[in-house]
Amino acid sequence: MPILTIEILLENPWTVLTHDLPEHPSKLLLLTGQIAATCLRAIAYERIDDLEEDGLPEIISEERGIALDEIFLANDKIGEIIYRLEDLYGVPCHDFWLSRTKPKRTSVFGSCKAFLLRRIG
Repeated sequence: MPILTIEILLENPWTVLTHDLPEHPSKLLLLTGQIAATCLRAIAYERIDDLEEDGLPEIISEERGIALDEIFLANDKIGEIIYRLEDLYGVPCHDFWLSRTKPKRTSVFGSCKAFLLRRIG
């Protein structure tokens, strides 16, 4: 598997799931990778929610299977990253879950926008 760098990650956040961490990753790479993997996991959960809202909860469609695979990959990568952060930099292990309490049919990005608008105004 290719090795993840900060440049590759910033160019395409999905590479956090498809690339290996380097032997001696920087703290910045690990923290950025954790954020990317956490966001990708939230997006995959939203895709599953959308399928279920469309009345397909019992059916394992190809799209739902892909989203589940992405969730498992993201969970594995987040675990790898948080343990490396603790081992290399003394950062306590913590898996940050994005809030899933959203109005119906609002994306993660829409939820963030709504939160910010409430805070400023």
